[in-house]
Amino acid sequence: GAPGTGGAVAEVGRVEVAALRHLERTLGDGWTGVHCEGGVWRTLYGLLFWDVIYASGIPGAFVHAHQRYPTDYHHGFAFARARRAHASKRLREILHGRASEILREAWRAHAGENGGGLLWTPVRADGDGSGGGTPKKDAPGA
Repeated sequence: GAPGTGGAVAEVGRVEVAALRHLERTLGDGWTGVHCEGGVWRTLYGLLFWDVIYASGIPGAFVHAHQRYPTDYHHGFAFARARRAHASKRLREILHGRASEILREAWRAHAGENGGGLLWTPVRADGDGSGGGTPKKDAPGA
């Protein structure tokens, strides 16, 4: 492997893998990590704002039942403008300490759904990191 990595990079050649292996060796006690390129943050956002992302009553947001995201999802201002009231309400709920409750409710209601940018496989509601499965159904659509 590369100098100073203890050989950890030799197999895959990625700094992320080397860092995870180093932490696993250093921390021991069954510690394990997951490299998911921001997937945890996308998952938190997707769960916290699922009802905002998939809010009903927004004209043209969904044009077919198997659509993963509303049509305006990647159009910043249009998306934000159409959901301003929903997003403001959700932010107030989070500020008033409801984030954990919202996360649990969304997880129970949408586990495995294919939408919201969620990363189901390496993250589980019980936090054991053993994997949550692959998407099993499409997100709500038209």
